[in-house]
Amino acid sequence: MKTETFFWIIIGIFGLIAILGLILILQDKEKTGKKLLKLSGISIFFIFFFIINAPRTQNYSLYRDQEFWKKHGLPQIDSCMFLEFNTDKLLSYSSWSKDSVNHIRKSIRFDIFDIYSVNDVFINRKESKTLTYYFIKPNILRDSSLIVTINNDTISKTEGDLILKDWGIYRRAYHVYFDR
Repeated sequence: MKTETFFWIIIGIFGLIAILGLILILQDKEKTGKKLLKLSGISIFFIFFFIINAPRTQNYSLYRDQEFWKKHGLPQIDSCMFLEFNTDKLLSYSSWSKDSVNHIRKSIRFDIFDIYSVNDVFINRKESKTLTYYFIKPNILRDSSLIVTINNDTISKTEGDLILKDWGIYRRAYHVYFDR
């Protein structure tokens, strides 16, 4: 679950508490109802304000991203890739190479505080196969997961890496090109 989704659920719960407060006011339990209504209103305001003004990842740093990918054993961008999108919710690299076997796209989706997921797509045009690595970064609300698929069939990371070796792009996929 994304952190942002969790906060929206909390707002919904406080909304239900506010409705309970209104019901209590209508049932002549004004003091308790007003307290619940006030607590809910203030909580909803602060959480909503926090969601809107959350400290999102604004600074683009290829070096920091490469360290993250290396730490979690994820493919790196290669020398044929360029930054296509850079927003506060998405960072996307695409390849300009027309090779038959290629790391065609890398997408990084952001949550409120940090990276939510990383998606790598490799394509083999000769064999009409697409290999995808989908990584979800862990935090207190979710566990880490890595889903590797080839043409929508789930396989292990080891099998995916063997496919990259067979396709001849394993070294290119895991080599850091822009080391300092």
